[in-house]
Amino acid sequence: MTLEESVKQQIKIMQAFIDGKDVQFREKGDTRDDWSDHTDDGWNFDFFEYRIKPDFKPKTCRFKTDDIAFKRSFEGKSIAKKGGTLITEEMIYNYEKGKSFYQPGNDLNEDYFLEDELLWYWEYIDISGVWCHTTMRETKQDLIDFLRGRAHPESMIKRIVPLYMLGFRIPNNKNLNEE
Repeated sequence: MTLEESVKQQIKIMQAFIDGKDVQFREKGDTRDDWSDHTDDGWNFDFFEYRIKPDFKPKTCRFKTDDIAFKRSFEGKSIAKKGGTLITEEMIYNYEKGKSFYQPGNDLNEDYFLEDELLWYWEYIDISGVWCHTTMRETKQDLIDFLRGRAHPESMIKRIVPLYMLGFRIPNNKNLNEE
């Protein structure tokens, strides 16, 4: 940015402040999405960067408190037992208020998935009471539908667990970063 462009940007921000718009600031070079409201008429463009506060658009979180979610970047990796992220009330509140979630750019709704949405290898108890495992990855609901079709009692269907150590895959219809 040239000196002239920089000065024009500074004037634009200060004029917005004079016009009553909300202005925010953060330390120069800070890459976190951690902006504070600018409440006085002092300016220091050498140490801080300023912006006109973006319009807030509330979000709706698709998760509930105590859900276990798995991050997109863990796809295909071995996961320790119950290695997901426990969704807390605070996380949902912050997400819906537009505050950052762990790191800038992370989107709770887009970057995290419920265990039951993902493709896993599963362990389950068959009709004879023996532990079995699937030979292909599938969602929990797909496995339940398969077992019901083979007349498995509901009590056995409840004994289904993913094989975390073999990792998960994201179904194609949920893989938003597909090329």
